[in-house]
Amino acid sequence: MKRRTALLTTIFWTILLLGACNDSVWEQLPSSVSQFVTEYYPGSDIKSYNTDADGNQTVEIKNGAVLKFDRDGAWTEISGRGVPLPEVLVLDELPSPLYRYLQEITATTLVYKMSRTPREYTLLLTDSMLEYDIATEKVSYRESTL
Repeated sequence: MKRRTALLTTIFWTILLLGACNDSVWEQLPSSVSQFVTEYYPGSDIKSYNTDADGNQTVEIKNGAVLKFDRDGAWTEISGRGVPLPEVLVLDELPSPLYRYLQEITATTLVYKMSRTPREYTLLLTDSMLEYDIATEKVSYRESTL
C-alpha cells in the first residue's frame, strides 16, 4: 500500500511540475506572439522560447513547427519541420496574389515553410520553392526538395 501511494504521489508531482514548466514558457511569450501561436496552433505545447540579442524571437512547438518573429512580433519564418503548414495560416498570412497563385497550382496545403523579408516571401513546397516579389507581385519558381 505504501509503495502504491508513493508511486501515485510521484506521478502526481511529476505531472504538476511538467504542467508548471509549460505554463512558464507560455508566460514568457509576448502577447502578439502568444496570440499568433494560439490562433494557428491551438492547444499546442511550447517546447521553447528564445530571444536573441537583437530582439528576434523563436518559438518551438513541441513535436511541431518552429516560428520566428522579429523584435516587433511580426513573423519572419515559419517551418513545419516536414509537416505542411495549416492552410488557414497560409491564407491569412500571405499576400492575396501569392495565395491565388497557390490556389491555381493546387498547392495551398503543400507549404512546408515560409519566410518573409520587407522585399519578398519565400515558400518551400513539396518539390519546389517559390519566391514572391512584393513590389512587382511576380512569382518565381525553382525546383527544390525537402
